[in-house]
Amino acid sequence: MKQLFLSLILAGLFLSGLTGLEARMAKQNLTYRYGNKSFKGYMIWDASYATNRPGIILVHDWWGHNKFIRERANVLAGYGYTVLAVDMYGNGRQARSARQAFSFSRGVRRNMRKMEGRFKAALRILKRHSTVDSRRIGAVGYGFGGAVVLDMARRGIPLRGVVSFYGFLKTRYPARKGRILGRILAFHAVSDSYIPAREVSAFREEMRKARVRLEVVSYFAQHGFANPESTALGKKFNLRLRYNARAVTKSYYKVMHFFMEVFPQVTKLK
Repeated sequence: MKQLFLSLILAGLFLSGLTGLEARMAKQNLTYRYGNKSFKGYMIWDASYATNRPGIILVHDWWGHNKFIRERANVLAGYGYTVLAVDMYGNGRQARSARQAFSFSRGVRRNMRKMEGRFKAALRILKRHSTVDSRRIGAVGYGFGGAVVLDMARRGIPLRGVVSFYGFLKTRYPARKGRILGRILAFHAVSDSYIPAREVSAFREEMRKARVRLEVVSYFAQHGFANPESTALGKKFNLRLRYNARAVTKSYYKVMHFFMEVFPQVTKLK
């Protein structure tokens, strides 16, 4: 009962965005470059203490760098991390339709050099930040962003902990033994028509062969369950998306404890 009570408190704080911490949070809108393109990032950290802490790269879903991903950055930062919400499309572009979102995301996913270069450009900024211990970096991604962080782990980027929310699991670059340098937590929606069960099974087998410490958590939910706008967007564009508050509560509680285990030195749990 005590554990259940703690779980509900922690999840409630996570979902609320920790508004009581607003006064001590430092925020920065930044522009960075890769190649001939500019990218819009959003960084946030707790300025009330000076200790170096882990950094977390946060990658948006296929709609682009928007309000949802910034709100998730705010919440993660409240638990003692410096968080950089990145822009994988350039110039802060946000899709105005499902067709545009598909085009933007496909343009990145089909070009590994582009994906990796853009991710690393943001990663360099995070690692150089005065509050960050560059040896302790994690990543979180949603949908398209989940696929990005998984592929970056497969490429050997030193990410200590990687979290994918209904990320696309198929890849042209399967993991090799010893290449993935951290743990993976992957959330899957049982009713996700975009990521069928056979792909989840294949992903498990890929990670088993690569000897990766993997946890897959499945919820009775649909694709996009973490984004409060998913249901409305699904109706607007005839997509099989739906927000699920119950799955969100459970998944965010798992995320908190996952990173507490990956980065045990962090003691900012409220």
